[in-house]
This record gives sequence, C-alpha cells and structure tokens, in this order.
Amino acid sequence: MVKLWFALIFFLSAALSSQDSAFSLDEVQRHSTPSDCWILIDRNVYDLSSYLSEHATKHEYNLSKWCGKDASKAWKDKDGKDKPHSRKAEILLRKYRIGVLAG
Repeated sequence: MVKLWFALIFFLSAALSSQDSAFSLDEVQRHSTPSDCWILIDRNVYDLSSYLSEHATKHEYNLSKWCGKDASKAWKDKDGKDKPHSRKAEILLRKYRIGVLAG
C-alpha cells in the first residue's frame, strides 16, 4: 500500500510540475558524449550523464552509443529480443527526464 501511495504522489507531482522544457533535435544531438549524454525516447528528452557508468556496471551494457540519439526502438526492444524494459526501469528513467522534443 505504501508503494502505491508513493507511486501516486510521484505521478501527481510530475503532472503538476511546470510546463515541460522543449529541446530541438540539434540540441539533443550536441549532448553526445558520456560526460554530457542526452537521449530521446518517445519524444521525451533524458539526461543520462550521471547514470551511464551505473548502468554499464549493473547491467553490463554501455548506453553511451545512444548519447545524442533517439533510443526509442532500443528502449522498447531490450537486448534485441523484443523484450520491453521493466516497470522498475520505467520509473527510474523518469528521474532523468528533462523535457520533450520540440515540434
């Protein structure tokens, strides 16, 4: 029950936050290094700079090849096995969301 309340509060706070920042594709593409890594997933922009090394260690997969790119297909097809990411991964990803793709 506590987890449900936490999730509800998390979603409500995100919904009530100020309007999303919008970034052009060119701007996302400029953040293409491991120390400055933005990715797109379903038109949402995420700054994964601080998470790259953790993901590589925990999941033995280096995300840096997606820096500055659209990773939507890879997100939906984890490990190329037509397997989506877990609910836990979806919740974690929200932490790094910084805006949306403009246009």
